[in-house]
Amino acid sequence: MSAGVRCAPGGYGLSMKLLRTAAAAGIAKKLYDEARKPANQAKIQKAIESYKARKGQGRRPGH
Repeated sequence: MSAGVRCAPGGYGLSMKLLRTAAAAGIAKKLYDEARKPANQAKIQKAIESYKARKGQGRRPGH
C-alpha cells in the first residue's frame, strides 16, 4: 500500500474511483463524437424544437 493513500477496508477505493472516472470519460467522449455527426445534429435540433414547442403549450396566460 502506498504511503499517504487511504483506501476502503477492502482496498478497492482508489482503483474503483479510477475505473469509474475512466468509464465516465469514455462515455462522454462517445456522446461527444456522436453529437458531432451531421445526421445526429439534425435529430438533436429537432428534439430541442419539439421540447420548446411542448414547453410553450403548457403555460397559462396570467400565471
